[in-house]
Amino acid sequence: MKNRKGFTLVELLIAATILGCLVVFATVAYRQSVAETRWTQAKGKLELLGAAVNRAIMDYPNVRFDDYTMGASAENGNCSFNFGDFQISPVELMYCGYLENLTWADQYFHYHVCYNQSSPCCDKAPGDPVACACVNTNARLPGDFAGLTYCMFEDGSVGEYQS
Repeated sequence: MKNRKGFTLVELLIAATILGCLVVFATVAYRQSVAETRWTQAKGKLELLGAAVNRAIMDYPNVRFDDYTMGASAENGNCSFNFGDFQISPVELMYCGYLENLTWADQYFHYHVCYNQSSPCCDKAPGDPVACACVNTNARLPGDFAGLTYCMFEDGSVGEYQS
């Protein structure tokens, strides 16, 4: 008999198939883990936003927000809070020290101030939330995150909603 060294083609194909399956499972698990981490970060930012809105409402009960979308970070600006009836932009929460200056423009999520506002994001939650975070429609996240909304209410409670 011959002295056989090396692997046969069948053995190499079986090893490559097993390795390919492992790579597919690892990739799916990694994508899910990354999406969960991004969603956890979004929840944290939303809870900061909701707490800032609640503090502004407690200090100024007549405050009204003239827009619902949190824009990009606030580089500079003036705090225009006063004691009468007034409207402010959500970004003024950062100018007035209610909210730290974070980057609110996000490719995966958008953040809304819902207090006295109607928006497609805020309308997904039952009741009257003060702030909500929604997954962007063009975000490349796994399917179970599509249509997901996380909202905070005036009493500090939070809820997660799927549309």
